[in-house]
Amino acid sequence: MFDWFSTLAAGNELPMDATSALQEQGFVVIPGPARPDQLANAYTAAVALATSDDIRIGSTSTKVNDFVNRGAEFDSLYVFPPLLEACCRVIGRPFKLSSLHARTLRPGSPAQELHVDVPRDSADWPLLGFILMVDEFRSDNGATRFVPGSN
Repeated sequence: MFDWFSTLAAGNELPMDATSALQEQGFVVIPGPARPDQLANAYTAAVALATSDDIRIGSTSTKVNDFVNRGAEFDSLYVFPPLLEACCRVIGRPFKLSSLHARTLRPGSPAQELHVDVPRDSADWPLLGFILMVDEFRSDNGATRFVPGSN
């Protein structure tokens, strides 16, 4: 049987400075597999075609579930070699993709309180989350806040 985890973990797709930042700060910003402007039209179309069962409207954002099955344009996101290598380094054992959502934040919404997505004592720990910015993160468009060392 093919040992995919060892192959990914032995890779050198994640730059050394990114690996250090991930370990020391708990997050890293790396260039993605595609330019966000190339995904913008596919994103907009996929969100527009989503059924009400897959849409969750919250107080500050709209989330669409199951982007794994919304078009081949999104496949490169979750098989991006630097992302998979980061998963190997953080999780340290074989892992699975649990979800891939689209989330559109409403401009001008108040910032969320600092929170933990998955507690350390959860069966779902460890977890690696990733965000692909389709639009530039700015304070006026609902940017995500990263706190170095908190993750």
